Amino acid sequence: MMCGRTGLARLARVTIAGTLACSIAFSVAADPAVPGVRSTNPAINALVKEAVERSRTFRQLVERIAQTDGIVYVEDGRCGHSVRACLVMQITTTPEFRLLRIVIDASVAALANTAELMGSLGHELRHALEVLTNASITTHAQMFAFYAREFPTSRATFETRAAVEAGDKVRKELALYGRNVGF
Repeated sequence: MMCGRTGLARLARVTIAGTLACSIAFSVAADPAVPGVRSTNPAINALVKEAVERSRTFRQLVERIAQTDGIVYVEDGRCGHSVRACLVMQITTTPEFRLLRIVIDASVAALANTAELMGSLGHELRHALEVLTNASITTHAQMFAFYAREFPTSRATFETRAAVEAGDKVRKELALYGRNVGF
């Protein structure tokens, strides 16, 4: 589930700090194994690396994001709507890149169920890919309008079947991986 219009007012106060965080994090060298997905949080970086290793679907999402002009920053935080992760409805553009931000609950309790958290992150990466494969989306308003037009709901949140399926596939692959390696 992605943060919608109700989240925009709350996020507007964070936009300047969020953009600054993206600018600072952007100067940090990307992990070559995960070029289009980054975090300033070591626990989240470890979670992403592990998901890339253990889930084919997650790895494909990361690879497809790397083929776009986008960089997705995954940072610790709370989304609201009782979800573990969300794609923030804001986009920052530079001459070379479009920057998106996913917020994920990286608390100790959430990290205890890594498979569920990886599935939620896979779900949100699919949403990021939906935006990044549409080159005409370069502003917050265009991002919101895209989801309102393509995936309307009665609430100020949006959902796509592809994102739900991606999250479910990641969870299934992680469960199979765990059985195959004796977890």
